[in-house]
Amino acid sequence: MHHWIRMAIPLAAVVSAAGAHAQSIAGFKVGDDLRVVAKSHPAPFLTEPLGSYTASKWDLPKGNTVSVTAAPGTGRIVFIESDWGGDPAGAATDVPGIQFGSTTLADIRKRFRSNGFAFKENFGQVTDDNLVSFNCYQIDSDPDLIVVFVTTLPIKDVPVVAGEPKPETGKGHLDAVILASLAYLKQTWGQDRAFDPAYHPIPWK
Repeated sequence: MHHWIRMAIPLAAVVSAAGAHAQSIAGFKVGDDLRVVAKSHPAPFLTEPLGSYTASKWDLPKGNTVSVTAAPGTGRIVFIESDWGGDPAGAATDVPGIQFGSTTLADIRKRFRSNGFAFKENFGQVTDDNLVSFNCYQIDSDPDLIVVFVTTLPIKDVPVVAGEPKPETGKGHLDAVILASLAYLKQTWGQDRAFDPAYHPIPWK
């Protein structure tokens, strides 16, 4: 729906050293060989080059989609993104207790006791209709595994105070979940990051 994966260009060659993880989205895990994993999935409806990488996309039930980026040569998965199609019946995510459409950024901050971190080149985006926030957290079992919660706040809902917009990003709702290699994200979104003072790695449970 939103194709946040498009922001992952231009790309430099990265070969992730990550191995298989218990954390997954739609049966895909960062570090797995996509050429092997794809055999247990239907054929993707789209596969295209993304810089020197390959991006494939699958339709999921109830209008959701999942996009998977794999490294050249090794086929190792470095980036997985699950996008909500907007149907409340498809609101469940692969992160326990987190729901598309109803879980807000304020809920995420409260649950994980921090605002996470952001890549300075990708704090957020402004689309025609929404303010988009990217809140990142390292999974505590793997220093290279990052989950990114993508939340959107309708611009029409942003109050204007004294002629200036005052967005309350905490009211934004979850629209996408990303699992990715930190090494890959540093190549796509830059090396520099900003951390909440209360930030800490989080469990996936």
